[in-house]
Amino acid sequence: MSVHASTRSAEMSTINLPRRPAWRERLVMLERGVMLGFRSSSSILIHFFCALIGLTAGLVLGLGVLQWSILVVCFTTSLAAELAHQCVKRICRSTAFGRDDSRCAQQLSAASATLALCGGIAVSLTVLIARAVELW
Repeated sequence: MSVHASTRSAEMSTINLPRRPAWRERLVMLERGVMLGFRSSSSILIHFFCALIGLTAGLVLGLGVLQWSILVVCFTTSLAAELAHQCVKRICRSTAFGRDDSRCAQQLSAASATLALCGGIAVSLTVLIARAVELW
C-alpha cells in the first residue's frame, strides 16, 4: 500500500465519522451543564423547587398567556443567574486569580444572582397575587 493510499484512507475515515449538527451539540452541552449545576449545588435545586411551586400556583389560579410568559421569564432568569454564579465560583477555584480578585468576582456574581432572584420573586408574586385578587 502506498503512502498516498494510506493518507486517502485516513481522510475517508475522518469524513465518514458521524458528527452531530451544531444545534444538537449545543443542546447536549445545555443538558450536561444543567445536570452538572443540579448535582453541584443545592441552591439550584431550591430554585427549581420554588419554580415548580410557582408553576403549580399558576395552574391553580388559571393564569393567562401573558402571565405565564412573565412567570417563565422570571423562573428562567433566576435559574440562569444562579448557574452563572456557580460557573464563576468554579472558575475562581480552578484558576490562579489573586485571592482578592477571586473574592471580588464571587461577590459580584453572588450579588447579580441574588438581585435576579429578588426581582423574579417580586414579579412572580405580583402576578400570582394579582390573579388571586381577580378571582376573589
